[in-house]
Amino acid sequence: MKKSLSCSVFFLLCLSSYCQENNYWSTQYGAKSNLLGGASVASFIDDGAIYYNPGTLAFKDSTHISVSANAFQMEILKVKNGMGQGLDLESQNYDVAPQLVGGNKKLSKKIEFEFILLSRYIVNAQLQAVHKIDDVPLFGKDSTELFRFTGEFETRNKVQEQWGGAAISYRLSKNIGIGITNFVAYRFQKNSQGVNATAVPNTSGQFYIMKLDFTRGLTYYTVRDIVKAGISYNGNKFAAGCAFTFPSIHITGSGTADNYFYIANLPDKNFIGFNQYNKGENIKPQYKSPWSVSTGLSFKSEKIKIHIAAEYFGKVPWYALYQPQPGTSLIPGPMGIMHKSDTLFSVRKGANAVLNASAGTEIYLSPVISLLAGFRTDFTCRNYNFNSINDNVFSESGFDIWHYSLGLTYSKNKTTVTSGFTYSFGKSEARQQPVNFRRPDNVSYLLGKPEPSGVITYNKIAFVIGFTF
Repeated sequence: MKKSLSCSVFFLLCLSSYCQENNYWSTQYGAKSNLLGGASVASFIDDGAIYYNPGTLAFKDSTHISVSANAFQMEILKVKNGMGQGLDLESQNYDVAPQLVGGNKKLSKKIEFEFILLSRYIVNAQLQAVHKIDDVPLFGKDSTELFRFTGEFETRNKVQEQWGGAAISYRLSKNIGIGITNFVAYRFQKNSQGVNATAVPNTSGQFYIMKLDFTRGLTYYTVRDIVKAGISYNGNKFAAGCAFTFPSIHITGSGTADNYFYIANLPDKNFIGFNQYNKGENIKPQYKSPWSVSTGLSFKSEKIKIHIAAEYFGKVPWYALYQPQPGTSLIPGPMGIMHKSDTLFSVRKGANAVLNASAGTEIYLSPVISLLAGFRTDFTCRNYNFNSINDNVFSESGFDIWHYSLGLTYSKNKTTVTSGFTYSFGKSEARQQPVNFRRPDNVSYLLGKPEPSGVITYNKIAFVIGFTF
């Protein structure tokens, strides 16, 4: 019984907030750069260069302002068998997502100043479902006592991360430019997860309620500093570039955390129930970004220009995003399990190293119109290397995403208009469900035995538009 309760607690703590914030390349910046797959490290394409490689800014030849956004986007996330065999979870979002607003000022013939505000992450995922069973033998298939069961699973994740930055670039020579960008990143996240399972006997005899209620929530903001430096070589038909992003530096942050765990009459009606509530106010979270290095090449002919790029993100070791103060034990001593709230309710994060690549093609249809096409990988950085409860709390699910893009750009004098579509697709391997409400029983504390049959699919289509003037 001790083992089954430990496993139940473990799976509760593994509740996943399904979203794409574990994918560093989920969003690209600048309408033209976006439609070229984000392969913008080698040469200047648009004001997204302040993010990709500030060294390319040295080759800008005019002062202007740029605005770009996903004018409309549809995002569908589905978890097949998310609550048990045949019990799927699905989230649909329709939204407008700004990408960037930026501009530049030429300080001298060789020095360029650039400023930008970009949306690094905009996530709004909600998965919720209820499943009911009228006659379920919680004490085994041979039991004559049947129960009416209701199970509810819910996870919500809202993330808004905005970066404001300024860059200085310097033209060392006719073909070589260097630059440095300083970003201040503001991140807001509101995450809640919960399971509620109830069973009452529907046969004659003593009436009682078997119940498990588990909820946890975290709301916080952090501010951190991020520095990127880059160098670019720009020839007539060939360009190359390299950029390095330093690990983020924490500035400030605050938030609140709530955790609640309640059990009544489980694993049987003779067990004395318990509850544990842990609340943290004015917590001091620290969110970390990895270091990364990117490189790119571009080749130009009379009718076509090809861009390729790759970026390697370093590993972020497990760290405490939030660590509560020492508290009382979660489960009373007679059960033999003495998890403390400061370890059981801690919020930990980590990320694996990951390498992504992109390619884009620009075909000159006329002196003012070009066709843009792009592709990029977006592998998850989700860290699955955990061996204990302490290494796997409040963690998001990860899956690889592939992005495709197609569009047109019109450029005349100092005005450029770019528009097109992007399509993103991702699918996970079969993995453990957080709950299995298809087969609840008393041994699993109404959660059911999770099976490795949950599959996540992700689809997103967006209409991209941008203006430079």
